[in-house]
Amino acid sequence: MMNTAPGRRWPWPEIILWLGLVFYIVIISWFSLGRAHNFNAGWYDLGIMSQTVWNVGHGRGFTFTNPEIGPGGVHGTNMLRSAIHADYLLVLLAPLSWFGRTADNLLVFQTLVLAAGAWIVFRLTKMLTKSAWLGVFLGLVYLAYPPLQFANLFDFHSVTLAITFFLAAADAVVHRRDRMFWLWVALAVITKEQVGITLGLLGSGLYWWRGNRGRAGWALVVPWLWTASQIFFFIPLSRPGQTSHFIFEKYVEAESSPGTILNTLFHPRRAWELLATRVHLQAVAQLLLPLGIVWPLLAPITALLLPELLLYWWWDSPNPQTLFFHYHALFIPFLFLGLVFSWRVLRRWFEWRWPSGWRWGRAMWVAAVLVGSLLSLWKFSPWPWSPQTRWPQVAWKEELAPQVAEALAMIPSQAKAVAITQNLGAHINEHPVVQIVPNGLQQVEYVAILERKFGPNTKTDAHRRNERIMLEQLIPWLRDSRGYRQRYHAERVWLFERVGAVIEPEPVWPTNILGR
Repeated sequence: MMNTAPGRRWPWPEIILWLGLVFYIVIISWFSLGRAHNFNAGWYDLGIMSQTVWNVGHGRGFTFTNPEIGPGGVHGTNMLRSAIHADYLLVLLAPLSWFGRTADNLLVFQTLVLAAGAWIVFRLTKMLTKSAWLGVFLGLVYLAYPPLQFANLFDFHSVTLAITFFLAAADAVVHRRDRMFWLWVALAVITKEQVGITLGLLGSGLYWWRGNRGRAGWALVVPWLWTASQIFFFIPLSRPGQTSHFIFEKYVEAESSPGTILNTLFHPRRAWELLATRVHLQAVAQLLLPLGIVWPLLAPITALLLPELLLYWWWDSPNPQTLFFHYHALFIPFLFLGLVFSWRVLRRWFEWRWPSGWRWGRAMWVAAVLVGSLLSLWKFSPWPWSPQTRWPQVAWKEELAPQVAEALAMIPSQAKAVAITQNLGAHINEHPVVQIVPNGLQQVEYVAILERKFGPNTKTDAHRRNERIMLEQLIPWLRDSRGYRQRYHAERVWLFERVGAVIEPEPVWPTNILGR
């Protein structure tokens, strides 16, 4: 409880920051939950994460139903989650499956953890610049940072939580709380397999800056060994019949083996042509503009994010190239640490070259960050006024939502295996086996379908076009099958129950749909 005795000042910086934290938590939680409830979050990836957490919390192991092709060419087998990613943090989140809806709990928990990063930015800034007001300013800039908001709003991912864990690890080094550093390291490395690479660089760099060479070595080696063990041993061990991490397979498909990548890096022109694409340069501008554009680049610590950047920007897939997903999450702590350290770099330069001009330099630094943040919120944010808005995902309401809820309520909670359309993944995932249609039709007990409203761009969208073709085959097949009974139908909502053996041959399904 705050002491308001005479002569004692109110801690206004902390009060303002806490008001910002509460505002962020309420608004982002509402946005995130609204997006999921409106069927704009599906099996990829919120459903996958929710089922994994639910399985762990109900004694079914660290497993999930993978709709993609598995051992023996079979779709929809239950497998270890570690066969895809080493996000063991999901095990620790099992209690979130013991009450309410697992998916909702994960979304709110993610928002709480990311919001806590603002408090850590405040502590770091206050310690390194000796200014509480600058700390609250950067804490609010962190909460208003569009790349953070996009990562927060895109479903749930363990690695997104590593933003706060990285910042907390840096805070522990700066405040000389070495035991706490290893706690945050332990939490960070279990969010995803490659996290140890950049985390090792961060911890090593900060300990080296602090003058502790011995701890710098340990801070580098331990996370790197963890990452190596996951990529080269534990993940392949979880993938029977397959010897490599599936991400490595993507690079091989794109003829980007580690040797090819290194060879390209030593040819600056080729590296520039590959990395300096319009999409990448736009992403750099969107990352740096809210932070004053050049300020984070003044601090050497920012360069340590390079391995994470190369990992995704070299990947031959469109999603990691933009900032609308979660792939850029680990860029964020490095950029904010670079921003804080840039204050010290700039101050030292003014003290060396122009001691009386520091007040102008300080004002220039703050103004660039403030103007950049406001411009980014205007031009690149998920909010209604931005060209990049994600507001329709909340404002648009599925008109058949009550019918969907009525149909799903007819599925018993003890059902062991269900099949659903991808867009129902955030709503029904608390079962041991959850297939994505048309997978598993011979084994599941219920099939729930919500047909999309296919717009005019369907003809040019291969996934949606083939999904429509698949449903046009699937629904009549289920309706005519002796093994299924129709339990519910309302316009675009269907529920079928399997009542016997399915003897009818399945149609030839399209291949270019999610999960196939």
